[in-house]
Amino acid sequence: MSSIEGTMSRVDPISAQKHERFAVVERFAPLSGLLAMVLWVIAVQMLDRSESSRLGDSSTANASQITDYLKHATSTIYLGTILFGVGAVAFIWFLSIVRERLTDLRGGFGSWAFASGLLAVATMFGFFAVRLAAAMALESDGARISDQAVEALYRGTDGFFIMALFALGGFFLATGIGFLGSRVLPAWFAWLTIALGVVSLVPWVGWVAEFLLPVWVLVVCIYFVRSDPAMARSDR
Repeated sequence: MSSIEGTMSRVDPISAQKHERFAVVERFAPLSGLLAMVLWVIAVQMLDRSESSRLGDSSTANASQITDYLKHATSTIYLGTILFGVGAVAFIWFLSIVRERLTDLRGGFGSWAFASGLLAVATMFGFFAVRLAAAMALESDGARISDQAVEALYRGTDGFFIMALFALGGFFLATGIGFLGSRVLPAWFAWLTIALGVVSLVPWVGWVAEFLLPVWVLVVCIYFVRSDPAMARSDR
């Protein structure tokens, strides 16, 4: 009997230490959203600066200028795509945490938010993938590809951007309504989130919501980190 108690006394501190370490990870897991935003902002800034340095106003660039840009920006596009991909992994973790905080709220808002967020990420994956594909094609077999074909691929990425706004609108609406019902975040922030969702569904002004996404994620991360995950679960 004494030997069993001795074994338990040796195991319990180890188990408690592991639990404590996991609690730290659990508490700061929402910062995955902040990591995603940092990586995404860096990736977008890299591509925008590279594009503007060679094309100026990309909307007025002709096919040969676009081809020349993609030929000389291959490394930048590769790196930007990698940064976006790593950021996407972090953002999916963040989406999982948002869903967890809204899990017990009726109406499927947690699942709606998670699915909409995934769709937005997948759509932006298409944006980066098509541009990367054009650069890779020019690098491997540029002589057989016309400038017009390259321009079509390049211009086609704009469609992914527009469709991402609709997915982002669903994400904002789901989280905003979910925050109102669960009181995970203040009511004023929930209403602001709903407003961003409505704006996202209007393509002509949807870019405003996308521009404010990093700020929104920062605020949510702060609230989530300051709250105790265990208490959040018990309150639900």
